[in-house]
Amino acid sequence: MDERIATVIRFAGWHNISPETATTEQIVEWRAEGGTWSPNSRWTYYTALNAWFVWLQKAGHRVDNPMITTESPKRIKGHPHP
Repeated sequence: MDERIATVIRFAGWHNISPETATTEQIVEWRAEGGTWSPNSRWTYYTALNAWFVWLQKAGHRVDNPMITTESPKRIKGHPHP
C-alpha cells in the first residue's frame, strides 16, 4: 500500500498538481517521461495510479476515470528459482 501512495504522490509532485485533479494527458506525459523505468516498474506505477482513480470514482470524488483510455504496460513474468 505504501508503494501505491508514494507513486501517486510522485506523480502529483512531478506535475505540481493535486492528484485527484489529474487528466489523461498528464498521466500519459508522466508515463512517457519514465524512459529508464523497467517494464515491471511501468506496470507497478500504472496499477498504483489505476487503483487510485478507481477508488476516487467509487468514493464519489470523481465522475470520470482518466486511466480508462490509457493502455496497461506489459509486465514481464519472472521465472521461478527453486
